[in-house]
This record gives sequence, C-alpha cells and structure tokens, in this order.
Amino acid sequence: MGTTEVKTLGPDGRPLRLPDKALQAPAETTGGARTVVSHVDVETLTPRQIKAMLVAAETGDLSSQAALFERMQEKDGELDAHLRTRRAAVASLPWEILPGEDSAEARRAADYARDVVAGIPALADAIQDLLDAVPMGFAAVEIDWETSEKEWRPARLLYRPQRWFEAAADGVTLRLKKPWGGAEVELNPTNWILHRAKARSGFLGRTSLLRSCVRGFIVRHVSWKDWMAFAEVYGMPMRIGRLREGVPWDSDEAKQLWDAVRALGMDAAAVVREGNEIATVETKGGTGAIFQAILESGSREITLAILGQTLTSGGEKGGSFALGQVHNLVRTDLRNDDATSLAQTLSDQLLAPIVLLNQGQVPLPRWGYAIEEPEDVGLLATTLKTLGEAIPGLKVPRAWLYKKFDIPEPGKGEETVELRPATMGAFSNEDSPRSARRTRRTAQQLITADYSLLTAVPAFRHEARMWRCSPEDFALRLHQDEAWRVLDKNALAFLAEKRVANPATWQALSPAGKQRAWWVTGLDEKQTARVAHDLTRVLEEGETENQFLERLEARGLSVPESLAPEVGQIPAWQARLVHRNNRWTAQNAGQYIRIQQDSDVRPYGQWLCHTPCEVCAPLCGNVAPLNGDFFSTYWPQIHHGCQCEVVSMSDDEIDSEGLRGRLDQADPSPLDAPPDFMYHPGDAFYLQDEGGEPATEAGRSDLALLMKLARVADLL
Repeated sequence: MGTTEVKTLGPDGRPLRLPDKALQAPAETTGGARTVVSHVDVETLTPRQIKAMLVAAETGDLSSQAALFERMQEKDGELDAHLRTRRAAVASLPWEILPGEDSAEARRAADYARDVVAGIPALADAIQDLLDAVPMGFAAVEIDWETSEKEWRPARLLYRPQRWFEAAADGVTLRLKKPWGGAEVELNPTNWILHRAKARSGFLGRTSLLRSCVRGFIVRHVSWKDWMAFAEVYGMPMRIGRLREGVPWDSDEAKQLWDAVRALGMDAAAVVREGNEIATVETKGGTGAIFQAILESGSREITLAILGQTLTSGGEKGGSFALGQVHNLVRTDLRNDDATSLAQTLSDQLLAPIVLLNQGQVPLPRWGYAIEEPEDVGLLATTLKTLGEAIPGLKVPRAWLYKKFDIPEPGKGEETVELRPATMGAFSNEDSPRSARRTRRTAQQLITADYSLLTAVPAFRHEARMWRCSPEDFALRLHQDEAWRVLDKNALAFLAEKRVANPATWQALSPAGKQRAWWVTGLDEKQTARVAHDLTRVLEEGETENQFLERLEARGLSVPESLAPEVGQIPAWQARLVHRNNRWTAQNAGQYIRIQQDSDVRPYGQWLCHTPCEVCAPLCGNVAPLNGDFFSTYWPQIHHGCQCEVVSMSDDEIDSEGLRGRLDQADPSPLDAPPDFMYHPGDAFYLQDEGGEPATEAGRSDLALLMKLARVADLL
C-alpha cells in the first residue's frame, strides 16, 4: 500500500501516491549519513575547506554545506538574530485555511482541513522548521501519518536536517542519503513537506541564502579570534628569554625558561636558573580599531543579505525612526515573498493530501497569510491635521478613523474619556517668530473654549498666576502640545553655557556641577557635542522627542527602538532619556532664574507635581521661602523622568489661599531620591554670561572644573 497510486490527482496533475506507513527517514543512532550530530567543526575549518564544501554542494553533495550553515548560525549571534528576525516576520503573521472556490463543496473541504490541521501537535514548531528554508535553500518535514479504515491524519510533523539529503543528477530533485548498508531512498511526496526558498536562480546547491553570508561569516569569525588574541597581550611588553650558553634548546632547562617567560604574562613572576635571563621590550600600543572595522564590514554584508536593508538593524549610519518602523525590521517585499511561498507549499503538500486522501477529488483549500502593509499612523495623523487646517470643514467618516488607528468604537452606554487638544504647557520664547505663529494658531482654536473649565485646574491657575495674567489671557498663549513647546530664553541661555565633560571631570563634578555639563554614556566628547547640538536645536525649534531621535539616527548616533546599538551609538530608550532629562532640567533652570529675579516681590514657592511618584510625592504641595533651607535642598528634577516644578507666590497670594500656616511645615530632611539629583539649585542654575555665579563653595569648585572644558561649538 506504501507506493500504490490512487485515481485521485494531486495539485501537480499526477496521480496521488498513498503515504508510507513507516517513517522514511528515521535517525541513525550508530552513525552513518543520518546522524543527529553534525560532522563539521568551525573552529578547525580553513577557507580552503569551506570552499571545498561549497563546490561539493554544486555537484549534489549537500551534507557538508548544510552542516556548515548550521554551525554558522550557532557561532555568529548577529547572523542568527537576523535570521530569526526574517523567520519571525512570517511566523508571526496570522494565517487561515480558505476555500479554493465559492461553492458548498469547497467550503466543506476547507472546514474538514481546518479540523484536521487543528489536531496536529506542535504545528507552530513545524512552520518554524519549514522557514529554515529561507537561509538553507530548502527545509524538509516528514509527515508521520496515522491511518484507520476510513481516514488518514497527520499524527506528527518531524523536522529532518538538510544534511540528510542530496541532490539528484538533475540538480533539483531531493533524495535521502544512503543509510548504513542501504541504497539511496526515493522520497514519497505524500510523506513529505519540502519547502524551497530560492535566494537566487540555479540548481539546489547554489540557491541558499547563506552562501551569500559565508564571506562575511569567515571575516567576522577570524577577526573575533584575532581580536581576543590581541586583547590578551594588549599593553603587555614583549618578553625575551636568553638561554645561557651551552644549554641545548631541547633540554628541560630550556623548557623551564620558556614556561617562565610565558608565566610573566599571567603571573608577573618567574624563577630562572643563574645565567639565564628574561628581557622585556616595550611595544607600541594599539586599540584594536581595525578588528572592529572588519567586524562591522562583515556585519553590514550579512545584514543586507538577510534583511534586505540595514535601517532597522543598527548597521546603517542614518535613517529615520519612522521609516525604520515602517520597514518593520525586514524589508516588506522579502517578508511577503517568504509568506506567499510558504503558503503555496502548505497548500500543495499538507492541505491537498489531507483532503484528497479522505474526501477524494474535491476543490482543494488553500493556506493563506493575512499580509498587511505597515502604515505610519503618526504620519497619517499629521496629514489629517494638515488637511483639517487647510480645508475648513473637512469631514472624514468616524468609523474609518476608529479602524485606521485601531481604536475600539465605544459601545452603547460604555464609559468613555473624551480626547481634546492639549491645553497645558509653558510659555514660548516670545522672541521666536515660529513660536508667535503657533501662539496665534492656538489662540484661534481656544477662542471659543470654556475658560471656566480651564480655571478649575489647580496647575493652570498656578501657572497663570506666575505669569501675572488672567486665565483667559494665559490660555491664549498656550501651546497645543506640551511635547514641542519652546523653552524660554533663560532656559536656552542655560543650555548654551553647558560644557562637554570628559570621564575624569564628570566623576569629579558634584551633582549640581553635572547639571551644567553634557555627558552621554557610551559616546565620546565629539559625539556628545553632536547630541547636545541637536537637542538644543530641537528645543529651540519646539520639535518633538521623535524628531530628536530622527536627528540622532540620521547621524548614526542612535538606533531605532528594540535594536542593540553598536560602538559609538546609544539605544532609543537612552536617547529619549537624554531628551526628557535635559528638557526638564533646562525648563527648571529657566524657571529658577526667573523666580530668583522676582524673589523680592514673590518670595515664596510652592512645589507642584504633574505626575507624582513615590519619590517626589512627599514634596507635592509644599510651600516654603524660596531662599530658605527647603528650596536650598530640593529643586526639580529629583529623579529620572520627574515632571515636578516650582511656582512663585507673593505674600498676598499666600494669605488669600490660606497657606500661611504651612510655611514652616516643609521638611528639608533627606528623601529616598537618587543622590545625583540632590543639590543646591543655586550651584546649578545661573547664567555666568550675565554675571551669575554659584551659591556655595562646592558650586565654585565645580565652576573651576567646568571652565577647563570645551563648549559644544568648540568641538563641532
């Protein structure tokens, strides 16, 4: 029954063969062509041997090439990560089994196929195994059929390594390699799912994607070993042993001298016979930069071959965050091609046998992947906003908006939160023309606002009072979105005075002094200056945090989300932290300078928490003299991401709001806050160019160190 043909025709138009009940490719535990253990050891391979493996594959012997490809993935973590990304791009797509045509018979066949496929154990693992064809050129999964008098069902889908197969004389047909003492095994198509993924045209031995990665792998593999060998002796002087005259080179004494010379590199101690001598020769230093450059070159070659682009891999010195998100890690045309090819294989070699063996000649179902092109919803939102401003009265369907932005439409009676344009923020620099345009546009939008709602917000009242204007006038001067508000001139002047620190000075500065220095972990001084320049431009122009990330990515200083940075780069999360901390520090510096200028008429301050947490919550609402112990100990920020601020108050306001009794309750005792955020604000926030100076001796010591550092402009 194993090779009997039935009258039913398969997808290729040929008579269908019944499956063999026994497995065609059981593993050989005692050795032979189908062993579990690979026979290739990368550590001992030479380029000549690797070339021989690739040439052998072109003649049909796929075993050594396939074993080499397995080892390449195991030994090179970056190559393996890119391959897993490529496979995951397809494996993560939703799939479904669809009728082959619009008929009741086709729908019944599809329903039957769904039922059988749902009973296959570890189906997701089998799909992953088939996607191994992407790097290897082909992948084989053997179907272990379970049969009864009336039905054939796949009981298991078993992965079979590519090194168990060879190509026939036609260069295309796959056969199992000879087992111990046996003949070559012809594959029964009904027992196998053979998925092929051709990276290029040609016969089977040349179509695998990993053939394009061999050179990059060899370069990276050898360079890693050379770099490690260099690291072992980096900085060590050359040791030369001089054997006393008359002692043979093959004697025990010569061997002992050799051991002593080697021991100097590890133990820094040695014992030698009298008359023998060990001399050291100083060598010129090096940093190993050449090895890093070679590794990066090999990495770019591998990345391009596998992902089709380097924008989201961290290998491209440039590119935008938004574009990287649209690329979704793998170039979409490659992902779509992989998915379409796998869907065809599963339709022809899994669904077709299931239906034809059990239901006869009926319309065959097909396997389908839901492939959706990624869309930049941020760009869509910006486009809609621009169109709304350009075309007054423009309307779009409500249901379309919910669908486009993947927002569930609220049900009847369901509690909802209404989203409105943000109305909270700080004043822009009134000298900025760009800010003036935004203020006028915001004023037009707020002109019909219900100001009674705005004035009910305590933070709004405090900020309006600080700027000495009515709530209505204050509302007209707010930005639409706090994320791109422009800092005032004092804050920008504070940023301009910051110096670029080096490692030694950064460690020597107090927490207050560090507020006046630029320092980005993982970057050198010149790279830090680039980050500081771009951040200042972003804050001057009122651009968003994402635009700051795009600037850094364009310079090759940062990488998109969820990707590991290379040397001289920082991850996206760190770039966001740099933006947020420095933006809030500059804002609070400007606010401190402004408040001190008015302290004669507004001598008190109140601490406001916009997003209180366990660190800053004890300070929320505290009222104290601006020049007293409390505000000499605490000033925002007091932790990463802190969005607290201080507003000034006059004697009249203290009395009118009944806060006089709270003036002595502000406690300056230590908080559970990071030490780097605890300092006298007078030592951090002053404008030296306008005659400002530190408030304490510690601040003056910081200033002496800072004056020896370069400004941003000096390094660009």
